[in-house]
Amino acid sequence: MKFRMIVGLVIAMVSASVFASPKDRVFEQVLELDGEKRVMIDGGVGTIDVRASDDEKIHVFLKIEPDDDFNSLDEEDMAAMVLDVDRTSRRIKLELDLPSGVDVDDVQEHWEVSIPSGVETELELGVGQVDVEGLTGGLLISVGVGELNVDIPSGSVEVSVGVGDVEIIETKANIGAVRVDTSVGDARLRVNGERIEGSSHFGIGNRIKYQGDGSDEIEVSVKVGEVKVELESQ
Repeated sequence: MKFRMIVGLVIAMVSASVFASPKDRVFEQVLELDGEKRVMIDGGVGTIDVRASDDEKIHVFLKIEPDDDFNSLDEEDMAAMVLDVDRTSRRIKLELDLPSGVDVDDVQEHWEVSIPSGVETELELGVGQVDVEGLTGGLLISVGVGELNVDIPSGSVEVSVGVGDVEIIETKANIGAVRVDTSVGDARLRVNGERIEGSSHFGIGNRIKYQGDGSDEIEVSVKVGEVKVELESQ
């Protein structure tokens, strides 16, 4: 069963306008780590693109723009938006702080963030696309509707998607427990080039389990959509 058309429509909806609007805003910030072990990004509608940084700093670029389908924002609303950086002793949370009366569906958020590769990363997005590359500290990702692409050397990954497609590639994994589950849709798992077979749920979903001896645990749960996971051991 294919869901590319559904996801394609979603991604088209959240893709940015071809031309920048004078209302668009951009936030840029560089953060020094001070003992924090986790970075969290909480997004609404749009895209999140995360890469491994070349230094031990977090580089944040966030572009926000009004959604044309909900064109109720004025320049005052846009000016009142703030990039919220909430820090505790163990984690840094990044989030767009919206003014009173502005709903998350009124704006599109486009995040480009570089994170030191050994830092655990947690990403949440309501609608849109998430791309992750190069991180090794572990991933926790939740997407309501959209598409997720992960290409990393190693690390544990936990993914939850409502509707959409997921592709995960790990090239130097220390493979441990792996579970891939779809309620409706196809699931595929390859470990060192070998297809791992699973079981179906009444012919509309799939569940695949694999047990390795390593520490990188992979768990993917999708309600409606397709999952492809490819793991190569060290």
